[in-house]
Amino acid sequence: MLAWLIGGSSVKRRFIGCLAETATITVIVGGYLSLTYNMPIEISLLGIFIGSLISINILGLILLEAVYRRGIAKRYIRTG
Repeated sequence: MLAWLIGGSSVKRRFIGCLAETATITVIVGGYLSLTYNMPIEISLLGIFIGSLISINILGLILLEAVYRRGIAKRYIRTG
């Protein structure tokens, strides 16, 4: 939801939305994995951060830009 609120019509805003999503997922999931499996917080945060960076910021942003450039997003995004 946070990434959707930040993202918008520009590539820069969509990239910032992806970064916010990566940070949120890293803190939440890395925090509870550290508590659940009794592992150091640094290791769990780093592992989740690397996975999120690849999946959200690299692959996800490429897919998001393809959807926007093809015009598919216009059907699902309200403007105004």
